[in-house]
Amino acid sequence: MSGKILKVLVVDDTEANLSLFDKFIRRMGHETVFATNGLEAVARFKECRPDLVLMDVMMPEMDGYEATRKIRTLCNENWVPIIFMSAKASVDDQVMGLEAGGDDYLTKPVNLKILTAKITAMQRIAEMQQTLEDSASELQQYRDDAEQEMRLATRLMARITRSATLADPLLKVWALPAVHMSGDLVAAARPFEDRLYVLLADATGHGLPAALMQMPVSQTFYDMAQAGYSVSSIVTAMNRQLHALMPRDRFVAATVVAFDERNRLFEVWNGGNP
Repeated sequence: MSGKILKVLVVDDTEANLSLFDKFIRRMGHETVFATNGLEAVARFKECRPDLVLMDVMMPEMDGYEATRKIRTLCNENWVPIIFMSAKASVDDQVMGLEAGGDDYLTKPVNLKILTAKITAMQRIAEMQQTLEDSASELQQYRDDAEQEMRLATRLMARITRSATLADPLLKVWALPAVHMSGDLVAAARPFEDRLYVLLADATGHGLPAALMQMPVSQTFYDMAQAGYSVSSIVTAMNRQLHALMPRDRFVAATVVAFDERNRLFEVWNGGNP
């Protein structure tokens, strides 16, 4: 036998049947766990978390139908196949078994060739389920790692673009990027008490690539605004930086404003922004 080794919970109130299925299942290379009634089956399921359940119907204390209903409430997101094996062979009995949560129904005496094929099919399904669970776990880990890295990058970008400088009494800023980072940038500098510079920029694209395009823009803006350069000089320097660093198919739309509070004058340059 190759493939996943299944842990099979066999539920039957007849000792001879338990012995028969134990030998049969072990010859297939799988492990067995036993219960002799429905109550014990539910307890064993909680304890052992089997991969497959072979369930008798007529048993003392709790029958197989009720045990299956209770087991189904314990499965959570993991599907565990349940195959009924019973001498009750009517169509109504089989329908009751499937409606109770069973996945298949075999009548006693069980044909071992058919049971072999059923267990092998359940083994393939269990292997696919395990593969899906492993893939989902890997994807979740990748997503968690990416989220953590993105949060770190967002904090670094906030420092690089000096977002704290937006706390100026003349400014009201509201920004809501679709992701952690974007190509949108609002920057402000006040080199003198009566002079305020403001930059509104929008880089091509989304996310980290667009945010990276704003680094030379913000750095040039802050350096030159703090030194009191004119708007035209700042824009020329930013354009020169972008032309030297960025691919030809990338650009940054920008608006630069300088406000002279003492003389109540605005100097505005706009390139590409609506």
